[in-house]
Amino acid sequence: QQTPLKDSRLPHSYEDPCRSCNPFCTSPQGTQRAVRLKALLARENRLRSADDFRSTMRLGQKATTEHLVVYLNQEQTMNPPRFGLVVSKAVGNAVQRNLVKRRARSALADRAQSIPVGSSVVLRAMPGLAGVSWTEFCNELDSALTKLTSKGV
Repeated sequence: QQTPLKDSRLPHSYEDPCRSCNPFCTSPQGTQRAVRLKALLARENRLRSADDFRSTMRLGQKATTEHLVVYLNQEQTMNPPRFGLVVSKAVGNAVQRNLVKRRARSALADRAQSIPVGSSVVLRAMPGLAGVSWTEFCNELDSALTKLTSKGV
């Protein structure tokens, strides 16, 4: 067995960016402070009760794409728009469902300003959405939202 060289180091491309430049210094140990991301959709922008989902899906307009069904229900209130996600097990395993939910939250947060005030939106994921690229997902969401907002609900 070969002995390691005294000053052997990994090339810079393999180094840990958080590690100290001093080869004799140890890396930080123990629990690190968690860095929380800003909430993509604040509590007032989420549909939380089953009744909210039910009323949006029953009373609202519906637009369908290949992998999405989007419901939009406008009410005559000055409340900020609210969003809800429906991602069933038919979409895939837990990893795929969580990927779809993360993408949907991010996409909806980017488009929240374009949704009319007093609206509630439910985004229902269809099977196969987990395998769709981010740009395809955004294009489908944009086309569905455009259909719904141009109807003049």
